[in-house]
Amino acid sequence: MDITTLIICTVVVSLVLAVSMLALYLINRKATYLLLWSFSGLCFAASNLFGSATAFLDLPFWMLPVAANMLYMTAHAAVLCGVSKLVGNKCQIWVIPATAVITSGLHFLPFASASVENRMFLFYPIILSLVGTAAGLLYKARREQYGRASLFLFIVMQLFMLQLLVRAWLLLSGTQPLTFMGNEFLQTSGSLAVIGYILLLTVSFVIVEMWLRELRLRELANTDTLTGWRNRHALQHCASMHFSDACLQNEPLALIAIDLDRFKSINDKYGHVVGDEALRFVTQRISRVCCGADHRFRLGGEEFVIICPHTTLENAQKIAERIRAVVEECPLSFENESISMTVSIGVSARESLDPSWESILRRADEAMYRAKFEGRNRVRLFDNTATV
Repeated sequence: MDITTLIICTVVVSLVLAVSMLALYLINRKATYLLLWSFSGLCFAASNLFGSATAFLDLPFWMLPVAANMLYMTAHAAVLCGVSKLVGNKCQIWVIPATAVITSGLHFLPFASASVENRMFLFYPIILSLVGTAAGLLYKARREQYGRASLFLFIVMQLFMLQLLVRAWLLLSGTQPLTFMGNEFLQTSGSLAVIGYILLLTVSFVIVEMWLRELRLRELANTDTLTGWRNRHALQHCASMHFSDACLQNEPLALIAIDLDRFKSINDKYGHVVGDEALRFVTQRISRVCCGADHRFRLGGEEFVIICPHTTLENAQKIAERIRAVVEECPLSFENESISMTVSIGVSARESLDPSWESILRRADEAMYRAKFEGRNRVRLFDNTATV
């Protein structure tokens, strides 16, 4: 296969990368890393279009190889910036123009302008550093939710760096001079490697985005849309997991049941819109003093549950009292009127004979109903040994 055909094939797969990433971005406009990856595809394509133009046009040095190599290196920088954005790091967008400027400037060194081999020696370390940094970011984020999805992308980058190192070794040990549009083994194999790399990048990026979309859908299915807390369906899975861990490790586990006092009267007096705002307001206040987001659940209506792993009954009681106080001390403002709100709370902890987490929740509910019966705005333990 001649080098011109290889360049055209590279343009095609590069455009596939650019178009597919742009299409995914149009579906999810929050995923700005897709735009960076789409831009990388355009740069790969433009770089090779300059290369293919050599067969038909007599282009000046500043266009070939300067522009072609600059766009190629910029494409790798855009991939790196997209990965950085994906893993949650601050996107160092300056890397893209900096790479373009450095690459262009290096061409005008006497060493670089002397031969194709010299330019390879100069640019291989830059490519390795860009791809290696992206792979390093993926490795550091391997324990995140998208870590498994990005494993294939990490492997692809490792393979690409490996072939670069092999080609560098072959270049150092070879004696045949290279030409810009020649058909030497190193250039042909390099073009095939780039085609494979861009194609596998496209597949890897699609896998990552589909995986993240699945996580987002799963999160929506387990989240209460009004308060942002997890829903009853999520409680079943999360509580079962924590209960099993507590039993295996003989660790304490506590549950806190919460009910918003006189919520029906708020709905009746102010309407359901204010009632919804009251629920959001209360959950926001509670979120400031209780466990992580994965441990807060809305059962329905004005009833809530908080899971407290590795927490004794006494410590859970302290958390419950802070929750009660933070709700009471800050009323909801509505149309120049302050709506005072309180909560009744029941607390229970795992016992050795509990068959499931539902037993703990049942006792917490009983303690919570007793708190309401005794006058509301208070915390009660199931064993009734403490009065708050």
